[in-house]
Amino acid sequence: MLHTVIAFLPLLFLITYALRSRKMADAMVLATLLAMVLLYRQHFVTGLIDSMYAVLSTSAYQFSLCVIATFGAFISLMQQSGALMGFRDLLARVADTSRKTLLLAWLLAVIMFVDEYLNALTVTISMRGIVDRNRIPREHLALQANIMACCLCVTVPFTSWTAFSVGLLTEFDLTFADYLRAVPLMFYPLAMMLLTLLLAGGVFPKVGPLKRAYDRVRGGGATFEPSAQAEKLVDIADVDEGCVSSAWNAILPLLALVGGTLYFDNDLLHGTIIALIVQFLLYVPQKRMTVGDYFRHILDGAKGMTTIAIVVLFGLVLSNANRQLGMFDILITGVGGGVLRDVFSGERPYIFVRHFYACASIIGALICALCWDRLGANAAMLFGAAAIVVLRLLAAYYHWSLPKSDYHDEPQTTTAAQTNQDSEIPQ
Repeated sequence: MLHTVIAFLPLLFLITYALRSRKMADAMVLATLLAMVLLYRQHFVTGLIDSMYAVLSTSAYQFSLCVIATFGAFISLMQQSGALMGFRDLLARVADTSRKTLLLAWLLAVIMFVDEYLNALTVTISMRGIVDRNRIPREHLALQANIMACCLCVTVPFTSWTAFSVGLLTEFDLTFADYLRAVPLMFYPLAMMLLTLLLAGGVFPKVGPLKRAYDRVRGGGATFEPSAQAEKLVDIADVDEGCVSSAWNAILPLLALVGGTLYFDNDLLHGTIIALIVQFLLYVPQKRMTVGDYFRHILDGAKGMTTIAIVVLFGLVLSNANRQLGMFDILITGVGGGVLRDVFSGERPYIFVRHFYACASIIGALICALCWDRLGANAAMLFGAAAIVVLRLLAAYYHWSLPKSDYHDEPQTTTAAQTNQDSEIPQ
């Protein structure tokens, strides 16, 4: 019993500290240190160093680090060359209504199917300006980008996630053909992609927090309400809207990224490096930047991803520590996609604000762990799952929220002139 409670302490601390401070990086580092103390006691410093070395030596983190750095470089070059603004203006000529904007974002997500991270990053950065101009809440873009990115990566058989999943299946004597046969049975992701399409087209009604977000915007509120205390995990310079070049400067690198990834057996790192080469061949001859500027922007973009790279490092260290403590690391992977969605959309991660989300999973996992030896595996999992479902339904019905910090952000006001300016559509 005591060991079960101790195993949950690092994750409980992670969520509690993040709720109060809204600093995900700080929370992740401190929770990892707590896990090291529980595992290694007075030798926790040596244990931390060994654990970090172990993660750094894995191909999974090396791949993640390279992809994160090249993503930052890719986006930085798109911004500094004016390609991103050119691409946005091209999309804006088509997306002149709310419905067209959301449908275009849905289609762009389908095109960027090769990787969920790339999908979320490209769709949110490309569309958020258009979403703001058409007075659509950022929450809708975040919801749609998250659902499409995550669902496409498992239902389309030619993605980096599919390649990873098939690699795991081979350990159980299963093949790619078995994965293909399972795709029509993936009811949840297929249904959710259809739901986002119906929401974008205005066929399905908006309910819950999404409806409240639309009510806020219709009442003259901002489409996006940044917090002075919220943490910025991706530190890439703001887009200079006066720097505009041809939309082809964005389209060709994106095609190179997708094509290169597919050509090299769904290897995203190959795709991003090929895209960087294409960007050099486009931007330097056009004198959008010098050779020196090109490499400086690459380094600036990679540097801007430092925080998220550190968070991923400590997240993997904490995940390994959780397994050694006997904790199910499924809780971390389960909320990670939502956190990524909110970060790239400029939103404060929902699980770190107030929603009774991860805590329901923790309570269900505790019930499952406590019942495991007494009632057996099947009954324990059934009671744990039932507890999670009941808690989430009750939380949704009674609007339960987790306690907040006493800190209050500075009130932000939006003038009528600013609201009207934001609602203008670029011609």
